Amino acid sequence: MTVALQSGTAAVNWSLTCYTNFANTAFQVQVRIVSGAATTLSTPMRFFFNNANVHQTISGSTALAVQGGSPTIDLVVTRAAGTGSFIVDGQDSLSYTVINLHE
Repeated sequence: MTVALQSGTAAVNWSLTCYTNFANTAFQVQVRIVSGAATTLSTPMRFFFNNANVHQTISGSTALAVQGGSPTIDLVVTRAAGTGSFIVDGQDSLSYTVINLHE
């Protein structure tokens, strides 16, 4: 998503539902803010899925420095362990809240 922000801090809260197709798979999730040529990534949060094909809710929060403008904010998901895929379908959802704390 692209949002208009002032220079300062972006406090990002996110929540999503998802599943994997193989048990014992872990994913790490990071918030990414892209503003022009600058990219900022949050500290990774790791989530472990014990069961296959079971929808799970995962969520996180982070605070990142931002420059003023209209950056793009999204989530980066990387498999950290196991062989499963990160899957979302029509039964899943994603929500973000971004609070801009101006300097």
